[in-house]
Amino acid sequence: MKHIISVVALLLSFYLGLYNNNLAIYDTEHSKPVMVLPYRADLYPQEDQQRLRAGIHFESNDELAGLLEDFIS
Repeated sequence: MKHIISVVALLLSFYLGLYNNNLAIYDTEHSKPVMVLPYRADLYPQEDQQRLRAGIHFESNDELAGLLEDFIS
C-alpha cells in the first residue's frame, strides 16, 4: 500500500498560488485549488504576488511548510 501512495505522490505536482487573491494550494491536475488559505496576497510585496500568480512548485510537505512560513510570518 505504501508503494501505491508513493507512486500517486510522484504523479501529482503541487504548487502554491492564488485563488480569489488568497494563498491556495493546487495540484497541477485540477484548475481549482485543493485548499484555500486565509492569507490575502495584496498584503505581500509585488515581487511575492508575481511569484504566487506564476505558481511556486513544491515537492514535499517540508518545502510547503517552508514556503508558508515565509509568507505568513
